[in-house]
Amino acid sequence: MKQYPWTFLFGICCFGIPLSAQSGFFNAFAEADKVWEQNEDNYYAPIHFLQGIAEDSLSKFEKNIYYDALATYHSINSNFEETIRYDLQRRRQRKYGGKRTVDSTFIHTKMSLAKQEILHVAEEFEVIMINESHHTPYHRQLVSELLRELGQLGFNYLALEGLSREHQVNERKYPCFEDGFYTREPLFGELIRQAVQLDYTLVAYEAAEKCKPEGKDKYHCQRFRDSIQAKNIYDIKKKDVGAKMLVLAGYSHIKKNSQPHKTRMAEYFARLSGIQPLSIDQTTMMDFADTNFLNPNYAYVQDHLPAEPVVFLNADGTIWRHSKRVDITVFSPPLTQTDHRYSFYQLRGQVKYVPKVNHDGAFLIQAFYAQARGHTIPADLFFRTEEERCLYVYPGIYR
Repeated sequence: MKQYPWTFLFGICCFGIPLSAQSGFFNAFAEADKVWEQNEDNYYAPIHFLQGIAEDSLSKFEKNIYYDALATYHSINSNFEETIRYDLQRRRQRKYGGKRTVDSTFIHTKMSLAKQEILHVAEEFEVIMINESHHTPYHRQLVSELLRELGQLGFNYLALEGLSREHQVNERKYPCFEDGFYTREPLFGELIRQAVQLDYTLVAYEAAEKCKPEGKDKYHCQRFRDSIQAKNIYDIKKKDVGAKMLVLAGYSHIKKNSQPHKTRMAEYFARLSGIQPLSIDQTTMMDFADTNFLNPNYAYVQDHLPAEPVVFLNADGTIWRHSKRVDITVFSPPLTQTDHRYSFYQLRGQVKYVPKVNHDGAFLIQAFYAQARGHTIPADLFFRTEEERCLYVYPGIYR
């Protein structure tokens, strides 16, 4: 069964929307993906479809999904400028708020590299859960950079929320269009390629079961989904007792110590297995490109952050966290641009760039690994623009 994005709106968790739009309801994700299914290599097709929708015809509920879909599809197209634009439209519509003061416990901390500190504590855990914002590709970068050293510590499974239950990645050794939805994004594709090259077994754990809402309990389907995700991860552990797992999830699934009516995947997993996962948050302390939405702790240190993820240490050497529901809070680098593209696409200098691309008559430039077959995931891509832009790819042969 193919996996599609689940939708969260106004604090209410809705079950997975089927491909066809419900009566009287326009689901931008589902309708755009119908178009994409007919044009698999044309990454621009779903965006072209969505841009033809009259925003004024949408309800506030539908418009929230519409902005989220455009932000996500643009991120998959490596067009992060537009991702930011639509994400901010969604945030402004929903009037995201929050506290505006710096935590007193944070003021006296000191900075340290996130990768270094995570690896320092990782050996104590059998399961590590780290989250991402699905339309923020650079969150996958830290996961990629942890793979080799975690493998040396015995981690041998990479569980991805974005994978389809019928994926063939382990056999094929590279991702294709049909393996998932979020996995079509180039940096996600690179994460998958690196994991299989390092002999990780990739597993899907998303809930395939449909949820039926119960009465006025608006969190029922959220709990249902998270509990099934937890069970799917635990089932892997039961089959391979010695397995050590790195789990990449969206947003709040990695949170623990929840209110009973908002129990999340990490907590369900701990209850089922008796194993406490290491929970790492990347989605709170990040650059939203608008100071109105920055966490005050992030704003406090933003001008001093380096070009790679960091954490902050308390006076006793423990890692500072913004909430007791996670174990580690990662601060992502501020957004910067190089050669008219966001700098994170360079994977901190690990990839080479193609300075000139002949794109006469083209509107989308994609680089695919030449040896891969089928509807594969591009190593990089960008829309043709007036500015000279670069493809960022590892040395190799591409088509």
